[in-house]
Amino acid sequence: MESRRKEHKSGATVADLPPYRDPSSGLLSKFPRWMLPYLQLARIDKPGHITVTIHLIGAIQAGILLEVPPQNLGTTCLYMAIASVIFLWTNFVWNDICDQEVDGRVARSRHRPLVRGAVSRQSAVAFNIFLGALLLAFLAPLPIACKMYTVPIAAGAIFYPLSKRITNYTQIVMATVISTGSFMGAAAVGITPLPHPSSFRLQSIVTVSEWTPADPIAIPSFVATYSLLGVWGMIYELIYSYQDASWDKNAGIGTMTLLFSKEASAKAFLVALAVLQASIYQYVGMLIDAHLTYWSISTILVASSLFLEIYSVDLSKEESCRYWFAVGAALTSSAMLCGFCDEYYIREFENRH
Repeated sequence: MESRRKEHKSGATVADLPPYRDPSSGLLSKFPRWMLPYLQLARIDKPGHITVTIHLIGAIQAGILLEVPPQNLGTTCLYMAIASVIFLWTNFVWNDICDQEVDGRVARSRHRPLVRGAVSRQSAVAFNIFLGALLLAFLAPLPIACKMYTVPIAAGAIFYPLSKRITNYTQIVMATVISTGSFMGAAAVGITPLPHPSSFRLQSIVTVSEWTPADPIAIPSFVATYSLLGVWGMIYELIYSYQDASWDKNAGIGTMTLLFSKEASAKAFLVALAVLQASIYQYVGMLIDAHLTYWSISTILVASSLFLEIYSVDLSKEESCRYWFAVGAALTSSAMLCGFCDEYYIREFENRH
C-alpha cells in the first residue's frame, strides 16, 4: 500500500480516495456482476466515435474518388465502424495490462479491474486474444490491403503504453497510430492510399469503377487526410491528458502536459494545432476538388468546434477536461464527417443527373 501513496500536488493520495463500488447506473449496471471486470477492461461504456470517425473518413474519401454506390459504401462503412470499435477495445485491454502498476498511482485509473484485482493478468490476456480473433473475423471479407494496415496500427498500439516510460511525446505516438485508421478505411473501399508492393487494384467487397493509381491527386489527398486526423488526435489527446496531469507527474508517466505545465502555453499550442488542422482540412478539400458546401459550411463548423473546445476548457480542472474532450471531439468529428458525406452525396446526385 505504501508504494501507491504517491502524493498529489494538493496533498491527497490515492489511498485517501473513496474505495471502489460497482456502478449503480448507466450501461455497465445492466450486466451481471461477473462480466463487469471484462466490460470495464474494454471500456464498452466509453464512446468510440473518434476511432470510428477516423476509419469512416478514409472510407468515405475513397468512396468519393471511386464513385462507389451508396449501398456498397454503406456496407463497407458498417464493417469498418464495428471493426474500429473492437480494435479500440483491444487497445484498452492492452493498455490496462501494461499500465497495471502505474494505474494504481493515478486517481482516475485506480479502480480499473487489474489494479483492484477483479481479474488476473492471464485472464485479461486471454480476453484480449478473444477480442483480437473477433476483430479478424470482421476484417475477413475486406481486401488484403485493409488487413495489412492492421500491422502498423497494432504495432503502434502495442508500443503506446510502453512509450510512456521513455518519452513525454506520448500524445504524438497515439495520434500517429490512430490516424492510420484512415488508410485502413480507404483500403476497405478499394484504394491503397500508399504504394503497395504489387498492385493498387485490389478486390473489394464493393464494386468500384476503374482507378488509375498514377492520378497525382489520389495519394497526396490521403496523406493530407492522415495529417489532418493526426493533428486532431494531438488536440483531443492533449486535452484528455490534462485530467491526470499532476497525478501522471507523480507516477512517472511521460506526457506532453509536462512540457506545457502553464495553461497559457498549453492553450497557445492547442490554438496553433487548431489553425493547422483547419488549414489541412481546406487543403484536403482542394485536393479532392470539393464543392462549395465543403469550403464554407463544413470548414467553418470544423474551425468553430475546435476553437470553442479550446476556449472553453479549463485545463486545471479534471471535470472540464473530461467534458470538453467528449463534447469537443463529438462536435469536430461530426463537422468533418458532415463535410465528407455532403461531398459524397453531391457527387452522387450529379452522377445520377
